[in-house]
Amino acid sequence: MNKKYMILTMFMVLFVFMLPTTVFADEIVIGENHTATDVNTNKNYEYMCVEEEENVNIGDTLETTNKINTKKGAIEYIAENFNDEIANDSVKKDEFQKEVWAITGNSSIANKSYNDNYKINSTKKLIPSSVQSNIKYINGSKYNVTTWNDTYNEFTFRMLKPGKNTSPKTTQAMLIFDYTPYNITSEKLTLIPEVDLEIVKAANETKVLKGQQVDYTITVRNNGPQDSTQTKVSDLIPAGFKFDNYTASVGTYNKNNNIWNIGKLASGANATLHLIFTINADIGTYINTANVSSAQDDRNLSNNEANASIDVYGGLDLTITKIANVTTVSKGQQVRYTINVTNNGPENATQTKVSDIVPDGFKFDSYTASVGTYNKNTKIWNIGKLAAGDSVTLDLIFTVNADTGSYVNIVNVSSAQDEDDLTNNEANATVYVQGGLDLAIAKVANVTTVSKGQQVRYTMTVTNNGPENATQTKVSDIVPAGFKFDSYTASVGTYNKNTNLWNIGKLAVGDSATLDLIFTVNADAGSYVNIVNVSSAQDDNNLSNNEANATVNVTGGVDLALFKTSNVTSVLKGELVDFAITVLNNGPDKATQVRILELIPNGFTYVSHTTDRGTYNKNSKIWSIANLGAGVSGVLNLILRADTNQGNYTNVVAVSANEEELDYDNNNANTTVEVLEPKVDIQVTKAANATELYSGDLVHYLVTVKNNGPTDATGVKLSEVLPNGFTYQSANPSRGTFSQADNLWNIGNLLYGTSVTLDLIVNASGNPGTYTNRVNVSANENETNYDNNNANVSVVIKNHLIDLAINKVVNASNIYVGDSVIYTITVTNNGPENATGVRVTDVLPSGMTYTGHVTNNGTYSSGLWNIGNLAVGASAILQITARAATTGTWTNTVNVSANEDETNYKNNDASAVVNVTVKPVTPPVTPPVTPPTTPTTPSTPGTQVPYDNSDVCYYEPVVDECGNLIGYRPVYKESTTSSSTTTGGAVYDPSILTNSPYTSTNDCGPTTSQGTIVNGVYYSPGSTLPTSSSTTTTSSSSASYAPAGGTIVNGVYYSAGSKLPTTTSSTPSSSSSSSGSSSSGSSGSSSSSGSSGSSSSTKPATTTTTSSSSSSASYAPAGGTIVNGKYYSAGSKLP
Repeated sequence: MNKKYMILTMFMVLFVFMLPTTVFADEIVIGENHTATDVNTNKNYEYMCVEEEENVNIGDTLETTNKINTKKGAIEYIAENFNDEIANDSVKKDEFQKEVWAITGNSSIANKSYNDNYKINSTKKLIPSSVQSNIKYINGSKYNVTTWNDTYNEFTFRMLKPGKNTSPKTTQAMLIFDYTPYNITSEKLTLIPEVDLEIVKAANETKVLKGQQVDYTITVRNNGPQDSTQTKVSDLIPAGFKFDNYTASVGTYNKNNNIWNIGKLASGANATLHLIFTINADIGTYINTANVSSAQDDRNLSNNEANASIDVYGGLDLTITKIANVTTVSKGQQVRYTINVTNNGPENATQTKVSDIVPDGFKFDSYTASVGTYNKNTKIWNIGKLAAGDSVTLDLIFTVNADTGSYVNIVNVSSAQDEDDLTNNEANATVYVQGGLDLAIAKVANVTTVSKGQQVRYTMTVTNNGPENATQTKVSDIVPAGFKFDSYTASVGTYNKNTNLWNIGKLAVGDSATLDLIFTVNADAGSYVNIVNVSSAQDDNNLSNNEANATVNVTGGVDLALFKTSNVTSVLKGELVDFAITVLNNGPDKATQVRILELIPNGFTYVSHTTDRGTYNKNSKIWSIANLGAGVSGVLNLILRADTNQGNYTNVVAVSANEEELDYDNNNANTTVEVLEPKVDIQVTKAANATELYSGDLVHYLVTVKNNGPTDATGVKLSEVLPNGFTYQSANPSRGTFSQADNLWNIGNLLYGTSVTLDLIVNASGNPGTYTNRVNVSANENETNYDNNNANVSVVIKNHLIDLAINKVVNASNIYVGDSVIYTITVTNNGPENATGVRVTDVLPSGMTYTGHVTNNGTYSSGLWNIGNLAVGASAILQITARAATTGTWTNTVNVSANEDETNYKNNDASAVVNVTVKPVTPPVTPPVTPPTTPTTPSTPGTQVPYDNSDVCYYEPVVDECGNLIGYRPVYKESTTSSSTTTGGAVYDPSILTNSPYTSTNDCGPTTSQGTIVNGVYYSPGSTLPTSSSTTTTSSSSASYAPAGGTIVNGVYYSAGSKLPTTTSSTPSSSSSSSGSSSSGSSGSSSSSGSSGSSSSTKPATTTTTSSSSSSASYAPAGGTIVNGKYYSAGSKLP
């Protein structure tokens, strides 16, 4: 069906026309409310434009039913081509013209028909031309409208007549004019497609037994022209019809409300529903009605309903069957009849009974009934109640005494209920009674083919099937020529080899007799039939089974038999296997061109062979024997190597020859060998030569690897995991190589039962603790025991034990400010082991200032004395010289420690106490000071110069080692003596220091012409001064002297009137000069003479120099001193 899309627009505009007033609609917007203004009266009126788009198809109905409160107005349809003009007096038949209908007073246009021009027939068809000029259309055209009064109307408008095939036009707009404002209601036009749904319903049965099922088939077809939606079928199910299931081609069926919801059904499409019910209703006629509907209007309601009628009937249906266990029976034998009764329902049966008409001559023996009882006199089987669907059985056994003939046994079943089908209420069974007997004979040969010269055994069996006993029973045997009798065995009777007759004699009913005959076949090749026949003195009712035969084919040929064995049943990969193949010709003929094919398994490699006859081709794998006589055998030994993976491998051989083979069963032979995957048990053990040691000791690890088999091992390697801190010294493997970089011992091959060793020497460096060394061994082969593939050994690094004792003494316990003391610290290792990392902490008290130290072991700096190693029984001595800076009681404590464990911490600390006070001094008489003469150019230090007292620069106080003033001494700018030069500081007054050698020094009061001192260093005139210095000492030719009571400068006491050190522009933070092995501290300023650790008053602002040599001796000061690590007591000669 063709479809054409149509657009429907409905405009409803509310106007008020009051002649001669005109209302103009400036703009119409779809879906919005608007207000129009009367240009004459300035009154506002409302209007609305409504638009809707629908797909319109052929045969659809486009309709709306709206309530319009129009008192005056008109309806206009605007054609597809919007023309600016409209017909004046009539509507043109051209489909592209405007068409106008007026709603006239008291008229109803609801559901009006239309003419062929698709116009609505109404009371007044056209707006009179007299009123057209006052109508204002959207396009600007004007028409006059007269007033008329219409009643409340409902109207239905159709676009197409059903059955039309074309759409004549597209309706675009409807315009309604109304006289009264606010009294029009507008609705959208709705598209209602038309369909023609047709339903058909049928039942699979028109007559159904109560309790049975019925299958209803409902088919719905949409004849169009439109698709249907919300399609559904309501099914009026009769009472007593029980729903079982359904099958729908589309949609779903609700068994509760009996509605089949199809949904959308396209035009021309079908839908099918199968409903299956079980009929539980009473007897009667039942009509099942179905009705189809959809959301669309149906153009033909006459085919929307369908029904199917069925008749339900009741009662029951009893069926009976009867069979006999035999169809032929001999007189005197028994026969068993089996009777079966079934109630097919639908109702239960009561007073059910079976009447049995037993033939004469049939004597009742017994019965077996599944239900009920059987009366042998009345021959009635009383079953009683038999439920619908149940079955019962009766077995009747009779002895047949009737004469020969056919006998029919009839049974009939009945009940108290009506039968719907009596055709199956009767059954019968026929038995034929025969007289005499029935002898049957059977004959078989033990082989069907035999070679000439071999034996054959025939077995004959005679059976008397009755019903009478047989007498004078005998069997005649027709033996083929060339079959030589050997022996017989009879279960009864005798066999005459000459007449070939077996006399059985009497053979009772049901008995059997057996005869075995053995012959040697001397006949030529061919087929031979041996026939036997049985007879007796009685008549035989069945002669068809009185004869039997057996056929034997005699052939020439051979019987080649093969045998195969192997020397082992399992091997390892790579090992050899000896397969022994034996071929035997069992005859009877000689075998020629005998060929034995050896099917070697994949992965087995030929190595060698030996044979006692014939030849073996290793390429074709065929063993050829030209002739093999009857009873002769041959042997082939084949050596193969198993080059394959693990598994079972079967070696098959087959034999053939030119002659016919009499027995193929023994022409093949095989043997199976299991190839084992190589397996090994590699065992590793590890031991150490010591379990306890000290860090740094050497330990010997002995690693042993053994192959416990069962096969040789390849690719054996051992990984060694050293503990952290342990390092290799050497590795000595008995086999293979050891890589220290990879920690890997590559052993290689290791034969079953052999062992190898690895001696590792390792430096055990580490902190005290337990260290475990692990090894792991592996090989290419499968390992049977992983438990012994790992080994480890632990060693304990012990901590050293020591007893360090420290002692500290001071050479003076009571001193004055400015005095110096010497602390002597002694550290002794009391053992039992050497000490390492020995450290002594010595922090001077805040009132004591470090000035120097000497030690015979280690180094000292900033309060820490690092001794290092200290053997058992050894001692180390440190002397620290300190000056008392402030008054107070100062305790100096030291502590000693080392890397090893200390066994006695009580002697690891020591202290020394010094009390410092200020010593009162009586100022001496200031000696007159004569200004020195102009100094001459100083001689080079170390040279001899003339002595002249006039060269005195100044006098300085002289104190002893305790700081006591013992006098004054002059300081000369130059001095000399007849003795040799010596090392020293300033030159002292010989009257005070008798025999004290002296040497030339730098000028005591340098001037500009006499040089200068910079940073404590004297520079002679003309020498180059330092380019940069943090401080510069400026020489001054003017002297300063201590005030009354004296003073202390730079830690040195100067008595009243004594010359003070030259004042510099800035004072260096520290200045020191040492000679020999003494050291100066970082605080204060000190000068050591010679190798002595004692301090002395120094010449202010001078730099100590050292002469090149001295022949005079020097001596240790009070308190002693240390030179080059050796202690010298006070007054002893120094080196």
